[in-house]
Amino acid sequence: MLFGLMIWAYYTYDLLVMGSVLPNFLNLPLLNEFWIIALPMFLLVTAVVALMVWLGFSTFTTPTPRVTDEELQKLEELERLARAKRMKKKEEPE
Repeated sequence: MLFGLMIWAYYTYDLLVMGSVLPNFLNLPLLNEFWIIALPMFLLVTAVVALMVWLGFSTFTTPTPRVTDEELQKLEELERLARAKRMKKKEEPE
C-alpha cells in the first residue's frame, strides 16, 4: 500500500516538473503532443495505484477466518478415516 502511494507521488511529481506545469504555473498547458500522451497515462497510473492501495488496505484489514469446533471435528474424522484407509491398504497382501 505504501509502495503504491510512493509510486504515485513520484509519478505525479515527475509529470508536473517534467511537463513544465510547476515552472510555468501561470501558463495553462496546451494540449500539445506531450499532454495528449501524458494525461491518459497519468490517469492510468492513478487508477492502477488506487487499485493497489485498495487491495492492500482490504487485505490488511480483513480478519482471519475462525475455525469452529464443528469444522475441527469434521477434519479430525476425515483424518481418522484416511489414516484407517492407509493402514488397511498396508495390511492387504499384494
